[in-house]
Amino acid sequence: MSEYARDAELQPRGVAGEALAFGSVDPARFRDVAGTFATGVTVITARTSEGLFGCTANAVTSLSLDPPLMLVCLDRRTNTHPRLLESRAFGINIIEVAPGSEELCRLFAGKSEDKFAGLDYRDGVTGVPILAAAFSWLECELDRTYDGGDHTIFVGRVVAAERRDGTPILFYQGRFLSLADD
Repeated sequence: MSEYARDAELQPRGVAGEALAFGSVDPARFRDVAGTFATGVTVITARTSEGLFGCTANAVTSLSLDPPLMLVCLDRRTNTHPRLLESRAFGINIIEVAPGSEELCRLFAGKSEDKFAGLDYRDGVTGVPILAAAFSWLECELDRTYDGGDHTIFVGRVVAAERRDGTPILFYQGRFLSLADD
């Protein structure tokens, strides 16, 4: 048995109603400490029969090279969450530092009804919108989902990807920054 298969058989503590050995950290403390981890900023996009949907996300990471998989965590309360489940495809738009990029990120973090009004985008191979403001993007077919507390963990198989030169916008302690900021 490979070490990966053996590890997959281990059950984490607290599964299936088993009590954890320690209490939980205060949510405000958790948010404050987690905010010290700088992340990139993406806009996750989807298309359904109802239209175009998207939200800002920073809980995004590459998961596997073979097969190529990406992991995206979305709050269950976002309007985009059920649309990703329905569309079975999503775009990961990596936003660059440029005039208007912070406003774009805030737009997609908000509750606006038509976030795509006046935005430049094109349709990807699965039909999801790829934003012109993205200097890199990945397009994924939904492979599987996992429960992640108040979030859902979406695993997508990458079917298309592209990049151009640019500098990513970062999110750190509740602020948007660039790599050049002090």
